[in-house]
This record gives sequence, C-alpha cells and structure tokens, in this order.
Amino acid sequence: MQALKELELSMVPPRPSSCSILAEVAGLRCLTKLTICHFSIRYLPPEIGNLRKLQELDLSFNKLKNLPNCIIELSALKFLKVTNNKLVDVPSGISSLRCLESLDLSNNRLTSLGSVKLVSMLTLQYLNLQFNRLSHSYVIPSWICCDMRGNGENAIKGGKLKYSGVGSMNSLAESRTSSRACDIALLCLQPEASPSLKHHAPQKMKKGWRRRDCLQQQARQERLESSRSKLNEKYIDEMAVNMAEDECPSSLHDEETSVQDSLKETSSISEDVSSIVDDDLDGHAKDSGMMLQDHYGEEKPGFNIRVHHDDNSCISAEPTCFSRGRIRSVENELDDTASSTHDVVEIAQGNPSVASKFASKSKRHPDVDNNPKPSKCPRAIDERSKLSYKYSVESFCSIDDHLPDGFYDAGRDMPFMSLEEYERSLGLYAREVILLDREQDEELDAIASSAQLLLSNLRRPSSFEMDEDPSHDLLRASVLALFVSDCFGGCDRSASLGRTRRAIVRLRKEQPFVCTCSAGNMCDNNEASKQTNTLSGSFDFTSLCNRSIHIIKERRNSGIVPIGALQFGVCRHRAVLMKYLCDRADPPIPCELVRGHLDYTPHAWNVVPVRKWNGWVRMIVDACYPTNIKEETDPEYFCRYVPLSRLQIALDDEGYTPRCSFPSVSSCKEIEVTASSTVYHCKIGAVDAAAKIRYLDTRNASNDEVKLFEYKLLGEVRMLGALRKHRSIVGIYGHQLSSKWVQVDGDKEYRILQSIILMEYVNGGSLKGYLTKLLKEGKKCVPIDLAFYIAREVSCALLEMHKKLIIHRDIKSENVLVDLDSKRNAGTPIVKLSDFDRSVPLHSLSHTCCISHLGTHPPNVCVGTPCWMAPEVLKAMHEKHHYGLEVDIWSFGCFLLEMLTLRIPYHGLPDSEIYDLIMRKKQRPRLSQELEAFWTMDEPVTRLKLGITSDAHADKLRHLIDLFYQCTRGNASKRPKAEQIYNSLCSLPTCYDMR
Repeated sequence: MQALKELELSMVPPRPSSCSILAEVAGLRCLTKLTICHFSIRYLPPEIGNLRKLQELDLSFNKLKNLPNCIIELSALKFLKVTNNKLVDVPSGISSLRCLESLDLSNNRLTSLGSVKLVSMLTLQYLNLQFNRLSHSYVIPSWICCDMRGNGENAIKGGKLKYSGVGSMNSLAESRTSSRACDIALLCLQPEASPSLKHHAPQKMKKGWRRRDCLQQQARQERLESSRSKLNEKYIDEMAVNMAEDECPSSLHDEETSVQDSLKETSSISEDVSSIVDDDLDGHAKDSGMMLQDHYGEEKPGFNIRVHHDDNSCISAEPTCFSRGRIRSVENELDDTASSTHDVVEIAQGNPSVASKFASKSKRHPDVDNNPKPSKCPRAIDERSKLSYKYSVESFCSIDDHLPDGFYDAGRDMPFMSLEEYERSLGLYAREVILLDREQDEELDAIASSAQLLLSNLRRPSSFEMDEDPSHDLLRASVLALFVSDCFGGCDRSASLGRTRRAIVRLRKEQPFVCTCSAGNMCDNNEASKQTNTLSGSFDFTSLCNRSIHIIKERRNSGIVPIGALQFGVCRHRAVLMKYLCDRADPPIPCELVRGHLDYTPHAWNVVPVRKWNGWVRMIVDACYPTNIKEETDPEYFCRYVPLSRLQIALDDEGYTPRCSFPSVSSCKEIEVTASSTVYHCKIGAVDAAAKIRYLDTRNASNDEVKLFEYKLLGEVRMLGALRKHRSIVGIYGHQLSSKWVQVDGDKEYRILQSIILMEYVNGGSLKGYLTKLLKEGKKCVPIDLAFYIAREVSCALLEMHKKLIIHRDIKSENVLVDLDSKRNAGTPIVKLSDFDRSVPLHSLSHTCCISHLGTHPPNVCVGTPCWMAPEVLKAMHEKHHYGLEVDIWSFGCFLLEMLTLRIPYHGLPDSEIYDLIMRKKQRPRLSQELEAFWTMDEPVTRLKLGITSDAHADKLRHLIDLFYQCTRGNASKRPKAEQIYNSLCSLPTCYDMR
C-alpha cells in the first residue's frame, strides 16, 4: 500500500468514518493522484499535507466550505479541482504552490478571491471560476486562461474569453494593433456570429424537440452555405460592414434587436456549447468544468496568410489572434461573419416564437451531443504574451514558435509582466524591454522589407534542388545574420577570429577547450598583432550600446524600446531580430532563439537545423559573429556556447526535435543528499538518469553568490561535455538553469535559482558502498581480479583527463561508480569515474576565456578530500602554490589502498597527525601488516591470510602494491604518468579482459 500512486474514493452517502479514512490515505506518501468525489466530506484532515508527491487532487461534489492551510504543503501539486462544493473562501497560501498548472473552483459560493496573488502564480495556466458569486473585477495575468461565466453581473457576455493581462477583453482589444485579421477575429467572437448557436440551441428547447429537427437544420445549413458561396466579394464586404456598424434596414431592426437580446440572455448556454464543441483549440472535448488548452499545431500546407502593407512589403505576417495551423483566409472570415447575422434574422422572420422560447428557457448544462457543426472561429489568443512569457521562463523559442508582432523581451532577471505593468514600474535606468511590432515601429517595418528584398535576390532553388541541397536554409540564415549585424553596428572586426583560427591550428586533438583570449597569443610575437589586440581591447562596444539605449529611453520617456529604434545592439537584440526575420522569410527559415552563456558571459544566439545524411545538425548562428557559423558539437563551440537548458537524449527519432523540453524531476527518487546538492534517480523516456540538483535562495544572496551559483553549473557541465562519450567516465544527458519568482506574505518578489545536471545512472552506486559491504562480511580486500579491472578502468579515465590537461582533484572510492550485475557487451562490469565539480583545466590561471573555469578554484588552492590529497595540494592551504596533474596520481595510489585494505587512507589517525604526515614528512599512508609482509617476503602463510590461491593472483596483487608505492612518492616529478599506469595494468590479463 505504501507504494500506491493513484487512489480514487467515491461514496455518495455520508459516513462517520470518512475523516478516519482520509487520515489513513494521508499515510500513503507515494500518492501522485488522489480523487475524492461524492464523499460528502466537510473538511480535510491536516494529514493531507503529508502527501508531498501529490500532483493531482480532485475534491469535486463534496461539502467543503473552506480549504485547509495544509493544502499549501503540497509542493508538487499541478492540478487542483474543487468543483460543486460550498467554498466561500480561498486560502491565500495557495499562491505559493509553485507547480500548480490548473485550478478549478467552479460551482461554489465564492464572493471574492481574498488575498490570492495570481501574479505570483507563474506556472498557473487555467483558472476556472464558473458559477460562483464573484462581483469584483480582477486583474488576470496574460498567461492565465480564466473562465468566469455565470458570476452574475460580472459574467463575461458575448462568448468572450477573459484572457488578458489587464482583466478584460475590451482593454485587450484597445491595446491590440488594428490589423484587419485581428478585427475580423474579434467580430467572429460575437454571439450572433457563432455558427454553433445559429438555430440548434433554441430549437432544442422547443417542446417536442427531436433529433430529426436537428437533421433538418443540418440540411438547411448546407443549402445556406451553398447559396452564400455564390455571393460576390463586394456584397460580402458590404454585409460585414453593415453588421459591424449596426446599419441594418429599418424593417429588420426590431426583429434583429430582439434576437440579439435573446442571445445575450442565454450567454451561459452559448459559452457551454462553444466550450464543448470548439475543436479549433483542443482537438478533443473535455468536461464542461475545465478550460480547454490552447495548442499550436504545426503549420499545414495551404494555410499561410500574408498581410501586404501599403509599402508593397512582401513579408508574411501571422495575425496574433489566430492559432498557427488553423488560420483561414480573410474572405472566409467575412463570409461567416456576414452570413451568420443574415441567418439569425432569417430565423426570426420565419419563426417569431423562437425569440420568446429562447429567452424564457435556460439550461445550465445543455445537452450538445447532437450539435451539428462546431465553431469555425477560434477564440482570441494573446499569442504575443504567451510566447513572450515562454521566452522569459524557458529562455528558448523553437522553430515552431513564430514570433508575432507585439512580442517583447525583458530578459530573465525580472519577473514576467504585461507591457502595461512594465510601463508603470520600469525606470529609465532599469534594463530595457525590447518590443517587436511593425504596426507601431516604422523602422522595423523597413528593416523587415529590406531583409525580404535581400533574400529575394538569392537564387531560389526548385523543390528538387532544395531536397538535394539542404544547406540552402543555412545560406539564407547566414545572409540574414550579416544583415542583422549591420543593422546593429556591425560585427566584431578585431583580431579575435584570427586568434581563434591560429589556436585551432596549433590545437592538439585531445584538448577540449579552444582558447579565445590573449593567452592563446603567447607564442605570437608579431608587433602588428599586439597593436591590433591593444586597439580592440580599448573599445567597449557594450558601453556604447548602453549609452545609445539610454538616450532612446530618455527621448521616449519609457523603458520599452522598439527594436527598430536601436542603432547599436548587443546579443539579445540581434538574436531576437534574427528569429523575427527568419520567421517572416519566404519561405520561412527554421530558426531557434536560444539564451545562455558564451564563455562566462550571458549571451543569446540562434540555431538553424540542417539535414545531414539521415539526421539533423544544429548550426549555431551568432549575429555578433556572423562569419563564424559552426556545428553545435564543434569543440570550439560545444564548451563555449552553453544554453540555459539542453537535453542531449533523442526522445524522438522521427523528424527534427529541438532540444528544448526538459523532464520534470518532481517524481524522482532521492538517492543521496550532500551539503551542496541532492541526487535523484529519474526516468527520461526509457533511459535511467541521475539528476544532481542545487538550489539558491536569492533573498540573502549577493550578486557574486548568484554568479558563483551559475558558474559552478557551467564549470561542471563544460567538464562533462568535454569528457563525454568515454566508456569509463559518467556521461551527461543534459542540464538546466532555471529560476522561479516567489512572493511570500506581501514581501518583495525574489528568485529561487535551481540547477539540474542529468547524468548517466549506474545502478550499483559508488564503490565505497561495496567496500563497506565487504568489510562487514569479514573480507580483507576486493577480489583480486575485480580490483585489478577497476584499477585499470579508473586509470583509463585518468588517462583521458590528463590527455586533455584536466585535473580531477578528488579521486576516491566514493566517486567511482560500479555496477557488478549489469554487464557490458563483452561481459565486463560497469565502472565509471564521476563527480567533476572540482575538476579544473591545468592552465586555467593563464586564461580569461572558457578555460579559466570561473567559479572553480584554480590549481593553486587547496581543493579535495584531506586523506586523499597530495602533499603539494595541502601546501596550498596556507599559500598560493601551483600544482599539476601529479596530484591525481597520488590520489589514485590512495584509491588503490582502499581496494587493498577496505579502509580509507590514514585510518584511525587524528587529523593533526595526518596533516603532519602528508605536508611536512610527505609520508604515504600505510598498508596492512599482511600486505607489507606479502610485499617484503612472499610466504605461503601470508598468501593464506590474504586468501590468495594462485600465482596469477599473487602477480596481480604484487603489481597493485607496486603501483601504490610508485604513485605515492613524495616527489611529484618521480610519480608515473597516467599513460604509464594504464599500460602497466593492461600488460597483465584479467578474467574481465576486454581485449
């Protein structure tokens, strides 16, 4: 029972034991879904707060008057449904549920929302407040779909959906652009224009209604559509204008007015019908108590709509009030709008009793199973706010996310708000909000037209040639990158690109990091090169951009800056404009918008996918360096361009899948907890992964601490990325750096930073646990063959690191993962070296680029675990003392001692004595008496004590002891190299030999 994850309780008659049953349910700590319907409960026991893994909670059809405060302890809750109860109040603490996505409070007795702060509920997407007693106007953030039908005077009439950053559709319509397509979409939302309500709702309320009446209406509807198709365009436009301006013939005015009034009185019916049969939003119907989720399907052929401006611009524009893939032509919208009004008037003329029947009868939940035709017009969707919010939170927009006019970027250092709120709260010295809107920005319109003209001059290949030459999109993207760079002050014309090229030529294959700083030019004594470097170093392009933007903000007296007004632009301006122009190219260029870090500086860039053979290659296009386009996996770029979120596991092999979606770790199993992080075991599709998670509360953290938190993630990700795909090193699957804005008890909003690293999961755990198990069983050492094989695999990982000039600095049994049950293809156990958060490049002190590894202590600071530290590392405890790769060799010797004795080095000695032995005397840890006796004189009695039964085992044990003594020499220069250790271990075969 303790492992139960889903539980449903349904009991219509009330019983005295209900509370005791619920208290027992609260003991099921693994529950993720709990349904308690028709249970007639009046209150929830406080033990419910113990269900910390609960994600879905349904309390419908009970007698709850209040939700207990313990509900806020359900930190993993995503879906909360409390419909058909007697709620009169909502606890304010519900705002602190950070994972809540859907909240359904319909059919209750709510008169207000109390002190619930919807602005702080950043993950909430759907809020259902139907059929309550709310009478106040509330500010609904733009990312929340809110349904408040059936709330008396505040009911939303006319089929409009309350989906706005300021709380009403009217204010939203006023702030929108006056594009023709959006105006038509708003007209389509009027009740008289809804095809689903033309005849069947009033007809079904007639006495003696039968299904055949519905069939007759269907046939009549088809005849009407056939006749409408014969109308000419001029007549349709005139009817649309007449309907919009209410210029109806006087003979029909009274009858049309009566029908419109009847429709308004039955707004609840119209909303229920449209919400159930509206396939344009969801593709499938849900229950009437839940809102329908907005999906943006892939764009289908033949459904492109282009709005041509007066300046003969050819840039295609998608209207912001339509969902992609479901856009119809403007003429069809006018056709439906005009003919709908005509049909309503015609019904009123043919059957005058319909209006009275329609007004007098009302059903709260009408039967709409036989509704003949769903609504053609989708609800108005504020796509600009939706995509702006997505980019603010996820720092990513995929190739399917076409940036609409009205898209804005405020960066990731501020909580997401509507433009109106930014306008009120943003000072001139705060970071600017960049706005893309051609309707309000003539410069952007000219830029888009110029970009389209530039691309049109390129030879457009035929469809056959495009299949043969998949790099055509990359060519067009590179031209746009140069164009964008020219719009914002040009690209980097210094000698950085030349330095990079020279560094690559001199680069050894094993080196994982490409130097881009002045340290890479140490061997270049050319005076001209030095002069160029000096001149380029004195020019600060970022300061020039900041001064230019401040002048624009002062002139406009606003912190919101149209992107077309910028003369100089940094990376985030360039990347957003690049994505905007790629979306409006003809045909569109597949382009992603990515935000992350370039070296150790926040940066934004674009990614263009290009088909290569049977797969896809992601090409990084950086408008700051438009002439240097490379694959994302290129050694120069993979460890330099690190996005805030990257998943390297291909979950779908069909088609191109952008690496954007990151799995939730809320349901993962906890493995290990340390002072700085927590490790979980989770599933990504069919792949097992270990997730290392860290948190930082920024309330009491300084800016340096926030940077250090980000740098620690970057450092470990770069290391794992540089050492990926090695058989003896744990692999990396992905990483994420995210932040959530939280507000508690009216205090100022603050961020909680979270870093996640997804790594390869090894089922057996660390070697330390296996050694402890053997010690409890009375063993003397690890079985010789296994110890020899583990030593060889760890030395292989050490060789890979040292070839790439990387110091691990913490080699010990606790950081070696083994799985003795799962075998490789060759039948060998799995051995992986892990924990690279202390690793550092050997020459990091000499660099300022990505090799420097900011946030990680350089190799002149005491870092590691004391009993495994080399003498030169301990010496750096009191003074800066540079050390090299030899410190890992000493630690490897101490690791061999662990396997030979099952105990840690210097076991049983006090810390002060250990410090004196290592630093002052440079004395190695001692082996056991049996091993020392075996080393000095190989006697049968000694072999018997150690459990050695063959000469082969004796040779291997002697070899391991010999390596221990060599690796733990006090003089670092006399210790063997990693390559020598590995070759010596490969000289003797083992039962696990892979050769």
